[in-house]
Amino acid sequence: MAETKKITKREVITELLKEDLIQETPMYKDYLVHELELLDKKNASSRGAKDSEETQEIATMLLEEMAKFEETGKEKYTISELMQFSETIQNYTYGDNKVLSNSKITSVLRNVLKEQVANTKDKKNSYYYLAK
Repeated sequence: MAETKKITKREVITELLKEDLIQETPMYKDYLVHELELLDKKNASSRGAKDSEETQEIATMLLEEMAKFEETGKEKYTISELMQFSETIQNYTYGDNKVLSNSKITSVLRNVLKEQVANTKDKKNSYYYLAK
């Protein structure tokens, strides 16, 4: 059995746009061009939150709050402990008035701050701390 390459929607639309019938019919051409624009928009929005200004602000705030928490003598802590300690984290909102959740903080720590923050696992809990 010969292997076949899976064709993408973008490839199909690009090939269709080369056809004379499509070029001669504005309705078809406009539709396909619009579909390509939608694909571009989808790809642009799904490139990840690493680069977003909002996520960078959250990351900066988390680093500051983690430093404050470690000044109290606590070396390693869970996200829940950090959230209970910090009123800034508890009251922080982003986007459409979303509050920071445990999972959002974990995502930022693991994806954006992976160089500055370390973690260890003990049984089922993940403990985070600033990397020295």
